[in-house]
Amino acid sequence: MMKTSCLLAGGALLAITGLADEWPLVTMRLAGSPVRAQEKTRRFVAINAARPGSCDAYWFCGADGNAAFPEVERRAGIIASYRESCEKAGIEFSYQQGWTLGHYAQPYREPATAPDPSRTFVRTDESFARSRFGEKLNGYCPRSPEVLAYEEGLIERIVRGAKVRAIWLDDDCRLHKEPNWSCFCDRCIAAFNREEGLNVTREELSRRLFEGEEVDEIRGKWVNFNARSLALFGAAARRGADKADPSVRLCLQNCSAERYYSGLDYRPILWELSGHGRVKTAIRAGSGFFCGEIVRMLTGKLRGAMIESERLKTYGDWIGSCTYENDTHPREVMQKSSEAVMIENALALGAGCDALSLYWWDDHRDEPLEYY
Repeated sequence: MMKTSCLLAGGALLAITGLADEWPLVTMRLAGSPVRAQEKTRRFVAINAARPGSCDAYWFCGADGNAAFPEVERRAGIIASYRESCEKAGIEFSYQQGWTLGHYAQPYREPATAPDPSRTFVRTDESFARSRFGEKLNGYCPRSPEVLAYEEGLIERIVRGAKVRAIWLDDDCRLHKEPNWSCFCDRCIAAFNREEGLNVTREELSRRLFEGEEVDEIRGKWVNFNARSLALFGAAARRGADKADPSVRLCLQNCSAERYYSGLDYRPILWELSGHGRVKTAIRAGSGFFCGEIVRMLTGKLRGAMIESERLKTYGDWIGSCTYENDTHPREVMQKSSEAVMIENALALGAGCDALSLYWWDDHRDEPLEYY
């Protein structure tokens, strides 16, 4: 399977969309391989460098993942070692934060069995979200001071150490109903009551949100509260970036425009990531559709991309791009043909997106570089 052919075709399609030169057209997303498999990473970067037009940006990864700050700095130094080869080839040198609030959140452990604090940031009980029943979740509270302080310090160190052009927060920066990435901790309940002028308990809030046939107005208040909670996380990321390089772009990857539990839209967090309009931001629309046979999943994904691209136009000139995610993750990529990837790219552009992002090689699912 020759991915290069579909990427070149995607680049040709993008040439007609009129995307401003300051934003990349075709982006390659990476997981942790730039840190774990450095020699092979340099080899596949060279593949794109030798083929102008096949790639306009790389989102490197691997410096976060609950790493302690000294470990973040070490990994950021490794990421920085790829900058020169990218810049020589005219490829934007950027980063994606793969773990924000939910992906592989660190399970809570007692101090006696906790990870090595020199390599892993050991979370206290205060970081973890709570379910609507008060149970500890394997995800983080977006209002936790510990979570916000870590995000600020993490982004500062990645920007300072790797000197990337942009950082894209992954799509686990969201809230769900159940079972993960939702938070009904005492802190969030108290903040909700304070901001909305209410006095509800966790039990009452849960009942009014999830039980009964009548639509309770508190549901809209809770959705908007969730949007404000995520915006606080975005503001922490912006503070960290500004300490190292105020010009760095911070952007958001989302799952679907219709996941309203995180808010009616993503404008609140995007506004914070942009520094209140000071630095342009962008969104990556869509996720899923790993297998080319499940066409119904693609139609839903494209519908979400259409909604996202249209509502972004109403925000203002501080929005720079709407990038589509073509989910070609290495663990699934053989389930899509080159033609299927190319057709999906074309449909995404027709849906209103003006750029594409595709997953690239990863050492956890090693594939021959000839595929690339």
